[in-house]
Amino acid sequence: RSLPNEYVCLGMVAQSDLRGLRGALEAVVARVAPTAALEIVPAAAPGLAEGASGQVRIDGRAVGQIGLISPQAQDYYGLEKPVAAAAIRFDALLAGAGVKRRFRPLPRFPAVRRDLSIVVDEALTWRELEEVIRAEEVPELQAVKYVTTYRGRQIPRGKKCLTVSLTYRGADRTLRHDEVGALVERVVKRLGERLGARLRAQDGQG
Repeated sequence: RSLPNEYVCLGMVAQSDLRGLRGALEAVVARVAPTAALEIVPAAAPGLAEGASGQVRIDGRAVGQIGLISPQAQDYYGLEKPVAAAAIRFDALLAGAGVKRRFRPLPRFPAVRRDLSIVVDEALTWRELEEVIRAEEVPELQAVKYVTTYRGRQIPRGKKCLTVSLTYRGADRTLRHDEVGALVERVVKRLGERLGARLRAQDGQG
């Protein structure tokens, strides 16, 4: 006796009308598989209300269902409010994403981290600060991470202090601390020129 096919599904449940859940489903597909064509056609499905359910298709292929839970199912599970639900095959979603697995060797040399506290204008966003740092295109810069935001008496009015963590690693050798220091100085100089930022404090660890 053959067993039924098993596959992973993405399930979505919401205590809202069907339009809200459909919008959420469209947003997920647009984010994960932006080039995929999503279509929902009216179709009956077990456990879903008649006239309020549909078949989900991606690039013309049936991949799941969406609809309101049927009154019978609501009564059985004691659901007091209408519930909308959707389920689509996860493999179909990933196929539309065009994701390719990439592998690279584990690092051979240790990383060196530097934390910088940068005083900037209140209106400046973290994303803007990160873009300026990464625009330097330094091969040794492995990661740029947000740490915290500080506002206090030591910070001028209209300013804030963003702390950022920079991680450097050499591809063919261990970086010397003076080399990392020079790279950090380039970052500080660029932030000053582009954003009018100034360094409040600096500390690091290797």
